[in-house]
Amino acid sequence: MTCLTKPAIRESARIDRGVPLVVTLHPRHLEVRPKGTRQRSTIGYDACLWIAVKRDLEKMRREKQLVRKGRRP
Repeated sequence: MTCLTKPAIRESARIDRGVPLVVTLHPRHLEVRPKGTRQRSTIGYDACLWIAVKRDLEKMRREKQLVRKGRRP
């Protein structure tokens, strides 16, 4: 995998309120902003990983509950 040494700017396929989002990948964090604006939201890569892990755990918990409910009469 290539290490980031300088920011990489990409336009995403995601559209929010009719405007595409622009993602800027920095070596230690990423920024998301609507195209054509200066307002940015910054999030660290560790926070992204934490959100993904929490989402996976919640999905596993819901699936386990459905299996448990399906066994009971």
